[in-house]
Amino acid sequence: MPRLEVPPRPVLVDDQIRPEVNAVLDRFGPQVSRRSPSAGIDRIGRPLAGSLLQEEVAINVRNWLVAAACIFPILAYGLVASVAAIASTPAVEDTLLSRLTGVENACRPYPWLVTGGQPSADGLEALAEAGFHDVFDLRGAGEPRGFDEAAAARSMQLNYLQIPVTPADFTDSTFTAFRHHLLAHGPQKPMFIHCASGNRVGAALLPWLVLDKGHSVDTALEIARAVGLQNPDLTKRASDYTRTHQRPK
Repeated sequence: MPRLEVPPRPVLVDDQIRPEVNAVLDRFGPQVSRRSPSAGIDRIGRPLAGSLLQEEVAINVRNWLVAAACIFPILAYGLVASVAAIASTPAVEDTLLSRLTGVENACRPYPWLVTGGQPSADGLEALAEAGFHDVFDLRGAGEPRGFDEAAAARSMQLNYLQIPVTPADFTDSTFTAFRHHLLAHGPQKPMFIHCASGNRVGAALLPWLVLDKGHSVDTALEIARAVGLQNPDLTKRASDYTRTHQRPK
């Protein structure tokens, strides 16, 4: 008697994968037989469903790789072009400093802090129009300015404070007083500090930059020299004060 072969029992498709399976069946059409009883349950062999799903995933992965191969070079080109454009764009000029061309060593270490040498009346006007609040003058009363700086500043609604110091006057108390003045200012009270050339200003700023703003000594020295610090004795005094007042790490 011939042996009877019993066909494998159809397996119910899991609800979670039914949409994916149906999508595959719709794509392959007559290549796959799909039976849908009145109850709406699709029946196919699980091995066939697995192979079709694997093929579907492979097709999707291939399509994504093709798309990525086309898109990534475009994005990379755009990024390179943007970087090149930025690199070739000149730095935006500080319009305030451009109006202080007559001020020796005019510098802007922070947006709210401008430093330099002796300003003119036009320089004070530029500071007032830029929204600056205070003017700290480190020059002595006998040093020539070419005009009545105090009267000009006050006529422009600038708070003028004269703190006369000479290189010999820089003591620990002087540095501490400057730190307190600087700490009392900020974005809400922009200030301009000047001496004759920026040399004394740079010395006054050095300890504050390290002790209160957190810069390294090397960075602070670089900023102070850009401000105008040149005198070796002032540099040593400011550095000694900074070293003795640094907190141990």
